[in-house]
Order: sequence, then C-alpha cells, then structure tokens
Amino acid sequence: MKDDAVIEFPRTSRTQFVLRHYAAPVLYEVTGFLDKHKDAMLPDLATLMRSSSASFVSALFADPVVPSPATSKRRQHSAQNRVQTVGVQFKTNLSELMGTIQATNVQYIRCIKPNAAKSPTSFDHAMVIAQLRCAGVIEAIRIARSAYPVRQTHVDFLGTYGMCFPDILGRTQSSRDLCLQILAQVPSWTAPVHFQVGRSKIYFHARVVEDLEHRKRQYLYAKVVLMQRILRGCTKRRQYRRKLDAIVKIQV
Repeated sequence: MKDDAVIEFPRTSRTQFVLRHYAAPVLYEVTGFLDKHKDAMLPDLATLMRSSSASFVSALFADPVVPSPATSKRRQHSAQNRVQTVGVQFKTNLSELMGTIQATNVQYIRCIKPNAAKSPTSFDHAMVIAQLRCAGVIEAIRIARSAYPVRQTHVDFLGTYGMCFPDILGRTQSSRDLCLQILAQVPSWTAPVHFQVGRSKIYFHARVVEDLEHRKRQYLYAKVVLMQRILRGCTKRRQYRRKLDAIVKIQV
C-alpha cells in the first residue's frame, strides 16, 4: 500500500502507522489496538443484530452454545447481569455528573505547557505553538481574522470613534450615513474587503479596528497635551500675577 496525503506507513516498523491530522501527524501502534477499544456490548444491541435480515450479520451475533450443566448456566447468567449492572451504574453516574455540571457555572481552562522539562524559567516557542495549533487556536484566529470578527452598532461606533472626526459628528444625518462618511475618510479602507455596513451594525476587519484604535490614541494624546498646556499656562499666569503684585507692593 502506498502512502498518500492522509496516512503513512513507517519503513522501520510493521506495526505502526501515521495519520496526518490538520494540526500535526500522530503515530498509532497496531499491537493491542483492538483490545484497548473493545467494550462490552449491551444485550439490547446483540438482540437487535441477531434480528437482522442479513444472514451473515445475524450469524455473527448468534447465541453461543451453552453447556448443559446448571452451574454453567448460572455462571453465564450472573456474568450477563454483572455487565448490565456496570453499564447501568455508568449511565447513572454519568447522568448525576452531567446534572451537577449543568447546575453550576463551569469554566474550562486549557493549560499550555511552556516547556517539556517543567522548568519555570524556560519557554519553548515551537512547543507552545504546536500545542496551540493542536488545540485549534491558531486556526480559529486565522478564520476570525479572515472574516469580520468585530461588530458594533452604529451608535456605539459613533460614540467610540466619532470623537476623532468632530466635523462629521456634528452633521445632522442618520447614524448609518455618519458611519459611512467616517469610514470613507481613509482611502485604504474599501468595502466589502475591510468592512460591511448593515442596517443596525457595522462589521469590521481586524485591520480597520487597529487603524481606528491608533487614530483614537493619537486624538486622545493630542487632547491630553492640550489640557496640560492650558493648565500649566493658567498656573504660570497666576504665579506671574502674584509676583507682579508683590513687586508693586514692595515698590510702593
């Protein structure tokens, strides 16, 4: 059998094969593979398979030949009851566990190992990226960035970024038209590549949000500098007047 894009057979071993998952290739061992995944079949399933119209399937699940002594029958009957009891107990415990989980506010935390040596001062970048890729985080980020991961209503958009465009914000138009005029201020933003404007919400590409946040930081920084300049000027003028009044009093 030749290797293809999904499965690979190592030449150094006859009992191993590799499946190429989307995150990373995984090595499987054939020895004991069936025993590890062999579960006791429920009697209802065996009865269902025996009632199959296909003779081959019904023969596979036919009743085994039971020895004549009564002790053998009792032993077989007790074994069947034991399998049923374990199955019922497992279902009961599982139902109780699911009930407990649903009654609480469960938050799952996925842990990432920084290194294989369990060292608190070492950080293996390749190992961390491999774990994130296997967990689907990298793929989720790629899908989110390729679409419109950020969405805001027209009113929220104007309240968040409208301050950076005061000349547009003061116009008497609908919220949707004001949003379109703000987005048209940057020539590199083109619809529908970078954003989409709906009836009540705006959908952004990650690049648009980064640019808007950068403009917002620059605007706020300029306003803070202006406030500091006014406050310092007011303080200096007040100090100057006090000194001037003191000089006049001394001269008199």
